[in-house]
Amino acid sequence: MSSFEFEDETIIDDVDYTYDLTPYNFNMDVEGLLRRFADKDILIPSFQRNYVWTKEGASMFIDSVLRGLPTPSLFFYEESNKKYLVIDGQQRLLTLYYFIRGVFPDKKQHQNITVSPTSADIDFSQIDSEEGDVKGVSFTLTGSKICSGWKDKTYAQLSKEEQKRIRNTYIYIIDLKQTSPSDNNSSMYLVYERINTGSTRLNPQQIRMCVSHGSYIRYICNKAVDEKWKTVFGIDDKSSGVSELILRFISLYYTQGTFKGSIKNFLDKSLKENREFQLHSQDEISVLFDKSFFVMTELFNAKSFTPKKSFNGYMMLVTWISIANIVSSIDNYQEWFDSHKELLAQQYKSVLANETVKDFISNTRRSANSQTLCKIIQTITMILRETHA
Repeated sequence: MSSFEFEDETIIDDVDYTYDLTPYNFNMDVEGLLRRFADKDILIPSFQRNYVWTKEGASMFIDSVLRGLPTPSLFFYEESNKKYLVIDGQQRLLTLYYFIRGVFPDKKQHQNITVSPTSADIDFSQIDSEEGDVKGVSFTLTGSKICSGWKDKTYAQLSKEEQKRIRNTYIYIIDLKQTSPSDNNSSMYLVYERINTGSTRLNPQQIRMCVSHGSYIRYICNKAVDEKWKTVFGIDDKSSGVSELILRFISLYYTQGTFKGSIKNFLDKSLKENREFQLHSQDEISVLFDKSFFVMTELFNAKSFTPKKSFNGYMMLVTWISIANIVSSIDNYQEWFDSHKELLAQQYKSVLANETVKDFISNTRRSANSQTLCKIIQTITMILRETHA
């Protein structure tokens, strides 16, 4: 299993930007905080790291709340639609949520809690229930330093007064709102990087997912965690490489022959313009994705796009778009594939033998510009179309 990133984007820290940020400081009780979380007025952006606290570490935080000890503040970023993005403090916020729910998430859910760019895919409708979508072990307060009065107890086992103490605890919140520049909210990820100085630097895909988060990128991220990426192609989305592959696929499919200039600027613009499916509907994109991805997973595997030691995302990208060019107009695409599978496999051998394609595969980083990509896609599509003649 491996993660991959595209190498043709230059990471540029916006050192030339200056910002006007308006800070608002206020207190909010835990009950109000979780209610807003449940209503999706408070969201976790995709660049946040996974939930990584151990049960013992999480228990210590709850113990501090119960003892009345001060807790670190939360950093929010306020969007124009009055939604608040958690810039710092998601570990504490989720710990409160999990404890009141009574379930400490299992390892798999631990790792995938921030797969989506927001919390929109988590059901928060049962804040006070031990039932629901969170799977794991009972969240009992564990550790040698936990107060004996509530050690080994769940939220439901606390006294009514202790439960009330948690819900009524005030958390200090620093809310930042960017007033300029008005055409982007890039200060959000810069604030995140500077608060988390020891964290891994954000790559361009993670930054654009943050700046243009919405229904479209949420859809992409959900597709990026399909198990077939791991079982068929041997890659995962830990560094957002699969999410970027899907974004590139959709964006380039709709702009073949017209895409010019920087791939970074092109992808930034593509995601921003279709943020809420303004250009292409979710239904339209789903049909395109489902048809072409079905053929890709049935016809290819990890070895198909690993000509050397590592997975070649460019190679898969141009092949995927070429496949989509063929199957997008076919209604009974599964039946068509069953009757054309052997011929497709044979024609793909011709693709790999093509000198232009061979040069592209061996020099993908140098060749992955707009003109070359369009040319390669046209070449592969032309060869594969012979199966549909």
